Amino acid sequence: MDNYCKPPKATTSEWKLRNILKSKKIPFYYNKVIWYTSCDYFTPDLIIGKNLIIEVDGKIHDKEHRKTLDRIRQRALENMGYTVHRVKNEEIRDKPIDIANEINEIYTILSDTKDKKTTITELKKPIYIEPIPKVIQFNLDFWARSLNEELNYESWSVDFFRKTLSKFHPELVKNQCAMERLILLLHGLNLRKTQDGNNKLDFEHSLHFFKKSLNLLEEIFPENGNMAAIHLKNIFNETFPGFFKNLIFRGGPNINPGIVSIKSKDSLNCHIDSFNKNLSELGITVEYSDIIQECKATLQKFNENEKKDYTWLIELMDTN
Repeated sequence: MDNYCKPPKATTSEWKLRNILKSKKIPFYYNKVIWYTSCDYFTPDLIIGKNLIIEVDGKIHDKEHRKTLDRIRQRALENMGYTVHRVKNEEIRDKPIDIANEINEIYTILSDTKDKKTTITELKKPIYIEPIPKVIQFNLDFWARSLNEELNYESWSVDFFRKTLSKFHPELVKNQCAMERLILLLHGLNLRKTQDGNNKLDFEHSLHFFKKSLNLLEEIFPENGNMAAIHLKNIFNETFPGFFKNLIFRGGPNINPGIVSIKSKDSLNCHIDSFNKNLSELGITVEYSDIIQECKATLQKFNENEKKDYTWLIELMDTN
């Protein structure tokens, strides 16, 4: 295994759980790298059988920012067909046999009842693991704006993207991580309100945008089959809690603020419902709890005077 994918060192609790599972002849393995985007991978603590992931959580997982990261990554893994079960260090310390029996029960139920047609979407390790070059990272926002000015319905073709992006940097269209980031930026630039005059984003339009984006990436990176599309879906699931946070505090994404004004619980719920109604068709959803945690982290940086504009949001957090 190369250093890029070197697994984290097992904790004492993980070793203890491994030994108990081994004594009970419960099949498991560890140090398996699971790629869930072209740039991001995850090494579960344990995998039981083919599709049950066991995560052993220490105290760091109780921190709010880590809870959000865990939930978002878990959603990506579940979209791939895995079932994720979390146990705490103290549970393994205090009642290890009970935890092992609980895991075995879940494994047995999954083995007996899992839809036989359900399979794990294995994302292969990218042939080339290429981080985004610094020069592309630095200029990507500007290039996205320039590209967006030339985009129209007819220009969504591989030839157009290759020709146009090569003018910015010859490696841009070849780097899948950079292209996924570019698509996110283009989505932000193409957000629009519904035509009914309401202060609401048109997520049906976003759905059409994503469908075009998924098809485009599959054509640009044909060697990956449909993996490029799955990578992009997982990135969307990872980033959209932050996207909604920016809708609340900035009225839009960083690249395109001031589109809408969300000033109430009803307005927020309306946007969440519309988003999930449309984007769930592609396996992309956002959870209310993740958005709240993102907002909490931002509000903690505000002074008391700045918080006055978000009384409704603070009240909402206090009730959840």
